[in-house]
Amino acid sequence: MGLHAAIAWGPLPNGRARLYWANMTSPGCGTGRFSLATSYSDDEGRTWSRLRVERSTPPWVGGMPDIAVDRDPRSPNHGTVYVAYNWLDGHGPGFRILASSDHGRTWRHAEVPPVKPAKRARDWWRIAYRLRPAPDGSVYATWFQADLRRWDRTSIFAKGGAGNVERLGVGIARATFDRRLGTFHIGRSRLVASVRETTWTTSGASASGTAGNIRPDPMWQYGFDVAPDGTLHVAVGEYGPGQGGRPRGTIKVGASHDRGRTWTYTTLGSAPDLHGRRQSSLRPNLVAGAGYVVVTMRLLDDVSRRATMGLAFAVSSDGGRSWGRPRHIGTTRWWASDLGGVVNGAGLRERAERTTDGDVFLAYGDARLAGREPGKTAIFGTRIDLGTP
Repeated sequence: MGLHAAIAWGPLPNGRARLYWANMTSPGCGTGRFSLATSYSDDEGRTWSRLRVERSTPPWVGGMPDIAVDRDPRSPNHGTVYVAYNWLDGHGPGFRILASSDHGRTWRHAEVPPVKPAKRARDWWRIAYRLRPAPDGSVYATWFQADLRRWDRTSIFAKGGAGNVERLGVGIARATFDRRLGTFHIGRSRLVASVRETTWTTSGASASGTAGNIRPDPMWQYGFDVAPDGTLHVAVGEYGPGQGGRPRGTIKVGASHDRGRTWTYTTLGSAPDLHGRRQSSLRPNLVAGAGYVVVTMRLLDDVSRRATMGLAFAVSSDGGRSWGRPRHIGTTRWWASDLGGVVNGAGLRERAERTTDGDVFLAYGDARLAGREPGKTAIFGTRIDLGTP
């Protein structure tokens, strides 16, 4: 049994490419004992190396790994593979990061500490780990963090309500791997962005109009990337009572030019109304390329019942300082209520990536084919052509 697989391409010395795979696997269904496993393929997935199971941390119900490869030929860590996953450690989930400089055969590991918890918080909850290599050979690790007075290990996603939450936000740490010595240096963990505390972000409440199945909590999806010039970019969703004619759901985007020490932020405009319905923006992805930054997002009708969902994207051509208004991706909408029974709705692992020719490809799930089968989802892909004005 496996949960939350992730893949990434990486270069080999002979000019070919290797496909890497990471997942949380269990020795059998129903055991609840998941360990990180890795494998690789040199023939586009037709055959695979023997499964390698990580034994440096004990199995548990969590995991949700991320995987990335340094593909910059100018980087001193060109070809290094990185994997991150969470595991049960003390007062909250740990953040184990692995690195392989021999293309997935052997691995070294280190631990990324949480951002120092808020004053009255004893525990923390971390999830949605991200890894992005940088041009200087380092790798940035990011995560969502909730500082809690108490964390319940038997109900790991529950924050316990406003009285138990001390702070919500996204953390970052810069790591460097010495491939010659096989050693890590993990930099200071910093708070990138704070998240406003509302009923939806402290108690996991579902978005309005969704019949209890679309949770707008930003812990499930935020965007992060490193531009080719080394600038860091992040996109974080906010959801609360709409104010001043603004929708409930908005997205703020930030940029850092000093390795994550300081950040400047702006809030994206809302997507155009559709059929007279105001649009909330949820669950951003972010891609930073040469001369552009793109944020993709879920759209949700800002209504109290029978909401529909869609997709949109926004583009910045000046490094994130200013943004065009979000534009709808296609015309297809689907009923949010069709995801009844699907935990957290669609979009838990969707991702946008830049292609080799500079465009952006977004892979995502939705319920447009549900029809009379509520809960039926399908995976789609959208290519965003950035050569078009």
